[in-house]
Amino acid sequence: MSDIGLFLQAVLSHPYHPRVIHFPIALSYLGVIVVLLAIWRRDVFWDRVAYYIMILVAVTTVLSGLSGMFENQSLYAGNAPNSTLKIGLSILLLVISAGAAIWRWRQPDVLNNSPGKYVYALAFFICAGLTTLLGALGGIIVWGS
Repeated sequence: MSDIGLFLQAVLSHPYHPRVIHFPIALSYLGVIVVLLAIWRRDVFWDRVAYYIMILVAVTTVLSGLSGMFENQSLYAGNAPNSTLKIGLSILLLVISAGAAIWRWRQPDVLNNSPGKYVYALAFFICAGLTTLLGALGGIIVWGS
């Protein structure tokens, strides 16, 4: 078998979920830093970066959630610990991240709106908190309580 074939076999034979779950976690934390920078600097560039990060949080949440549900079925016969709670929290993360991204898309000057900018920034903090909680619950699945 060729080197490429061996590489593909190694990549495809391992669970997919652990490879994608780190993206919404890292992006949500990065989003907190960037949205605070956008508010502090009143800079359109950082505002735009925060917006794109929130879009990526929503997209990678979908990928992580779908891969997690698939592997819950294939590896744990649908009985992974806390799986129902993780699904609910993942849906909440998706709703908040997508909602914040849609809000920013529909109201591009949200960070210029005094009360609105704090609610928008709060969405980033909530997403970071949810990804932390989801990661801890995932750790229970892998490592036990």
